[in-house]
Amino acid sequence: MFKYILASLLFVSWVSGDLMDGIEPCPNNVPLPLDVYVYGCDRLPCHVHNGDIVYFEMDFLVHRFTDQLHPRVSIILGPLQIPFEIPPEDQIGCNSIIGTVHCPLFPNDVARYGLGMKVEAPVSGVTINLQFSLEDIWNQTVVCYRREQTVDPPRLVLDPNEK
Repeated sequence: MFKYILASLLFVSWVSGDLMDGIEPCPNNVPLPLDVYVYGCDRLPCHVHNGDIVYFEMDFLVHRFTDQLHPRVSIILGPLQIPFEIPPEDQIGCNSIIGTVHCPLFPNDVARYGLGMKVEAPVSGVTINLQFSLEDIWNQTVVCYRREQTVDPPRLVLDPNEK
């Protein structure tokens, strides 16, 4: 249900533009996506608030047959790569394919993948490198990219009963 609500954000005027100008490749010549969109972000680094849910989509070209996808997210801090835990309901990547192309995916298909992730950083006010990839059943990376993201403090929620 959550994914469908977020997918409706496609038509809201504040959605981002294409961020490919700031996208960095992952190691080992893994294919980059064709386009990356982060909702509410029009240039890198994207600013996100700690505690918010950030929704992104990417279009990618399929280079080999796959009938399963698994998302992987890591925070890159210098030489360290810290895995970010994907909730169980989002670990089956084929469930997050949007549009007319669905799994199984065939060579030369162009697929769109979307995911909403809660920002849960131990500190705010830092810029991190985020790596996102999709892997197939053989743990081969299908598509991968890195981008900068600034984690801002949580949004201030005002209590309407306060005076």
